[in-house]
Amino acid sequence: MTLLELENGRNNNIGLIRFIAASLVIFSHCYWLTCNELREPLMKLCGMETFGSLGVDIFFSISGFLITKSLFRQASLQSFVWARILRIFPGLIASALFCALIIGPIATTLPLSGYFKHPDVYDFIWRQSTLLQYPNKLPGVFTQNPIVDNINSPIWTLPGELFMYMLVFVTGVIVFIAQKKAKIIPSLVLLCPVLAYFWAMQYSSVYLNTILWWLISFGGGAICYIFRKNIHLSTIAFIVMVVCFLVLFHFRFIYIRGAFDIVLLYGLLVFAYEPKLQFKPFYKMGDLSYGLYIYALPIQQLIIQKNHILIPYQLFLITYPIALCLAELSWYFIEKPSLKLKSFASIRASAQK
Repeated sequence: MTLLELENGRNNNIGLIRFIAASLVIFSHCYWLTCNELREPLMKLCGMETFGSLGVDIFFSISGFLITKSLFRQASLQSFVWARILRIFPGLIASALFCALIIGPIATTLPLSGYFKHPDVYDFIWRQSTLLQYPNKLPGVFTQNPIVDNINSPIWTLPGELFMYMLVFVTGVIVFIAQKKAKIIPSLVLLCPVLAYFWAMQYSSVYLNTILWWLISFGGGAICYIFRKNIHLSTIAFIVMVVCFLVLFHFRFIYIRGAFDIVLLYGLLVFAYEPKLQFKPFYKMGDLSYGLYIYALPIQQLIIQKNHILIPYQLFLITYPIALCLAELSWYFIEKPSLKLKSFASIRASAQK
């Protein structure tokens, strides 16, 4: 069956895929935060990628497909922007407050009065909540850990994610105006604050070079949505692709990373939408992936500081259940209620037609 025939509806493994990706990032960070990165299992096996980078690749590949789908299914460009804001920022703001007002006071070496008077605490909350010149330090926090002054480094991928949302949005503005689905002046008025926000982020050329592979993964997902009626999903085809990839890997094919991205993306789509592979009990859990991603590392750093645990698998077994509980709270009390506000933009867009 084609991807077009399978991707409609909510019966898929997308939530499970993102949950696994977030868990892989947490597992991999247990090696990095304890300075055991070279012993990380996937790095030892293949020498070119960790489970953490694999998890990020998965996120961007799936995101490219879903964000492009969202653009064309939203009632308006305004609805698209509003939906993206609601998905990212409520959880991000809560995470910033958690790091600065809970983790920071517990971990800081400063007196609490000195900590709360320090301007960097409130600068951290503002900049992490908005992703403007993303900070990763709090005064006196994690200064003696193996990876020092690192409060919540996974957040650094979010500007890259938002940058790709912007590329999809700009493309949508052009396409919608060309197809006369949107008016020129309102679209340009909406585009201006979006571009101003990214200018305020002050992307550096180094950062953009770093996210090149994310852009390839995201773009691959977007292309798959655009050509979904021409893509046939088959478990057998995926197995054949894996075998071919392993042969290329054995002979050190020069474009092995590109081949990997293609195989990974196709495999993700097969696992996401092939009816026989559906894991329906997971549907009821909610989308915990974002909460896992934005809450785990400060917990890991705190456990390292307080308990001096430097064995990766022990760190994972201790921190993962805590991160999972925080992800549950984030989903049910912050993210899910925020997403219900998406309907306001859709109602307003319909009223303006």
